[in-house]
Formats: sequence, structure tokens, C-alpha cells
Amino acid sequence: MSAGSRRDKPNGRPSRGSTRFRAAIHAELNVGGTDHACQVVNLSRTGVLLEGTLPSVSIGDRVDCTLHAPVGDLRLSAAARVARAPDASRLAIEFQGLDERQRQTLEALINRILEGQGVVPLDDLRPGATEREIREALGKISVPHRISLAARGNPRDREYLRHDSHPQVLEAMDVKGPAVAVTLFLANVPFPKAKTATRPALVVSDYQAVERDFAFVLDADVEAETVLRAARSAEKKLIERATVFDVFAGAKAEAQFGAGKKSMAISVRLQP
Repeated sequence: MSAGSRRDKPNGRPSRGSTRFRAAIHAELNVGGTDHACQVVNLSRTGVLLEGTLPSVSIGDRVDCTLHAPVGDLRLSAAARVARAPDASRLAIEFQGLDERQRQTLEALINRILEGQGVVPLDDLRPGATEREIREALGKISVPHRISLAARGNPRDREYLRHDSHPQVLEAMDVKGPAVAVTLFLANVPFPKAKTATRPALVVSDYQAVERDFAFVLDADVEAETVLRAARSAEKKLIERATVFDVFAGAKAEAQFGAGKKSMAISVRLQP
């Protein structure tokens, strides 16, 4: 659960909507017996993002980290490992093997950060606010505050936060797996077509059906379906059915009809 965030543009300045802590949290990294003073940029229950005078380390290196909040004299000392290769100004580390007392101190540090930042109340939203208005209001609240509201907010705030797609906010609301936010306008949902038990009217011809047989001499490679398709399309209104009932092929057929030939007979039912 993140307690603060800041996204940088390539020039290193925070982008619009970023969060800086009003309640400063100082950090010290001990690497090889040498202390390095840093500033906390982002703090969560699993790790911390630091900036300042950084030591020369690599991913997986073990370090000793101490976090200190001047107000209230909160202090956390814990073993950690480098989670991300440091760039020119930042370093991400993960806490290792925190005991219950250390976890409580970490939680207090996170709450201290939350208490030090202002929150834009969601109470200003009018009843029936649109999806866009809700998202704009949520965008004015930092991620750590949205997480805090999701975990400890009132039911109305939590209802608004269902429009939030940030994974840490969803985790605080016990939402499992991927989630998306949609707006459903019930008035625009098409009603299903009415189903009735009645059948369409029976159409019966006044004339008797007639069946006729036709035989064709064809090339040996002509398929039966090709012949049937041609027969059915000859007169779609009159021809009700066409089927093959005999095929004469092979050496005897070629002796009678010529090389590469065969005979095919079809039955056609005509309904005037």
C-alpha cells in the first residue's frame, strides 16, 4: 500500500498531480559501515523509494535502512535489499523479515505521511455525479489518500472509489483480480424481443408437388455439390429440394461416355 508517489518527467521535475510529503521522512542507508543520508519519496508496506546521496549498489545487495520522522520521533530500522538498480538520483529497496513491532512502526510512519497531506473531500460531489466528475474529483486526491479512504473511509467515499482503477486502491477495497470501471445507462439498454408460443401461418400450395429425375454426363472431377447448387439456383421459387441418387463412374463409364467422363443422376422436387 503506497503512502506517496511522484512521477518524474525526463527533466526530473514532478509531473502534474504528483505528491510531495508535507511530513518529511528521513532515511539512512548503511552500506559497508558507511551511512548515506536520503529522503523518502515513496513509502509502502513492502519497501521505500529514496533520493539523495545514494551509495554504489546493485540489484539484490543487502543494506540496513533506518527511517525517521522528526515529529513524534518515530524510527524504524530494518534489513532490506536493493529492488531496482539505482539511477542518478533514486533507489528502490524492499524490506526483509519485518517483525510485528517493525510493522507497527512502519504503519505509523505511513499514517504520519497521510496526516501531513491535505485531502480534497468527495463530499463536494453532487448526488448523481457523472463518471467524468467523479474521476476528476478522484484525480485531485493523491494515491495514498485514496488508499486511506478505501481502507478506512465512509461508505459514500468507498462507493466513489469504485470508479478508481489504481491497483493499490482496489487492493485496499479487497477487490480481487483485474478490474475495470464502466457506466451503464439502464434507460438505453434494449429490451429483449418478446417470445411467443405461436408459430407462423402455414402456407400450403393448391398444386401437387412434382418430382423429376435428371441425368447428366459430366467431367469426372465435377463434385456432386456443384451440380446440386446449380440445380437449386435454376428456379428458387419452384425447386423445393434436389438430391443425388446415382453416380456412374469408372472404366465402364469412360468406355461409354468417353475418357475422363462420368454420369450423375439427380432428383428434383418442384412445388408450384
